Amino acid sequence: MKRRLILSLSLFLWLLAGCAEKKEFTGKAALLEEDIHGRRVLVVQEISDKVLQEGPIEKILEIASRTGENGNSNGMFFYIDEDTFQKLKTGQTVTATYRGPAQEALPPKVGADKVEVTAE
Repeated sequence: MKRRLILSLSLFLWLLAGCAEKKEFTGKAALLEEDIHGRRVLVVQEISDKVLQEGPIEKILEIASRTGENGNSNGMFFYIDEDTFQKLKTGQTVTATYRGPAQEALPPKVGADKVEVTAE
């Protein structure tokens, strides 16, 4: 009985530690918008400057919803704070740091711990 409890607790802690692992996603800030859930930026890994500048939004969302080279989504929405939202501009290369699973949507959505501009 004690052994089973210790094994269960160990497994739980191992899974919990895995969920807290920080992940990074780098791409271009494609859309900045506010919705009922807050402020968010759509970061897309593979998108041309022409599409970013000319749109339309539907095309940007379609590209973001594709599967990227690594087998994951080509784009992700990141919920961000007001200060970060005010500093970001469409077209900047950014790296978003986040943890935990993203919402199952196309493109996926998740809260960002941090979004940093890596290139203008």
